[in-house]
Amino acid sequence: GFTGAGFRDGSGKRRAVFVIVAAAVSAAVLKEQGHACHYRPLLFDALRVIIASMRLGYLYSRYPVISQTFCDAEMLALERRGVELVIGSVYPPLTSLRHEYISKLRAPIHYAPPQEILKSLERDATNHRKWPRDLVEQHEGKYGPNAKAQQRARNALYFADFFARSRVDHVHVHFANRAAHTAIFLKKISGISFSLTAHGQDFMKDLGSDDLLREIC
Repeated sequence: GFTGAGFRDGSGKRRAVFVIVAAAVSAAVLKEQGHACHYRPLLFDALRVIIASMRLGYLYSRYPVISQTFCDAEMLALERRGVELVIGSVYPPLTSLRHEYISKLRAPIHYAPPQEILKSLERDATNHRKWPRDLVEQHEGKYGPNAKAQQRARNALYFADFFARSRVDHVHVHFANRAAHTAIFLKKISGISFSLTAHGQDFMKDLGSDDLLREIC
C-alpha cells in the first residue's frame, strides 16, 4: 500500500488506502451485524475504485529487453485490469530485438535525456535549492564513486518531474539495481513512494555493494 494516505491538492492522490480501509471497516461492521452476504461485494467495489483511480509508474534501468517478458506480462495484466501505467527507463534498449508482448502494451516508454541535459537540470535544481546535495554526498561517502550517486540523482530529477507531471501515485521499480538507486533520490526529491522487485542477479552482481542493496530494500 501507500504510506501517508490522504487527499493532496484535490487530486485524490493516495485515495486508494483511504477507500480500502473504509471499505474494510464497513465490511467488518456489516459482518458483525449478520450481513455477511455484503462482505465480499463491498471489498470488490473498493478494489474497483482503487484500480479506476490509480496511476502507477514503472521505472527500469533499461527497457525493453527481450529477456524481461515477465515484466511485460505484469504490466499487460495491470492494464487489462484498468490500471493506467506511466513507464520510464533510464536507458534505451541496446538492440531492436523485441518480444511480441511489447506491441500489446498501451503505455509509451519515456527515456531520460542525455547527461548534458541532465547536468543542466542539476544546475537549475541547485539554483532553486531542489538538488539533494546532502543525500548525494552521503551516498558518495558511504558507497564510493562506483555507485555514481550524482548521476543517479540527475536521472531522479528528470523522472521526479516527469512522474509528478504525469500525476503518478506510486512507482514500482524493476530491479534492485541502478533504477532502484535512482528511486531513492526520486523519493527524496518528489516524495513519490516506490516499491521494487528484486532478483538473484541484483544481489550477486549488479550493485556491487551489499550496504547499498540493504538501504534500497
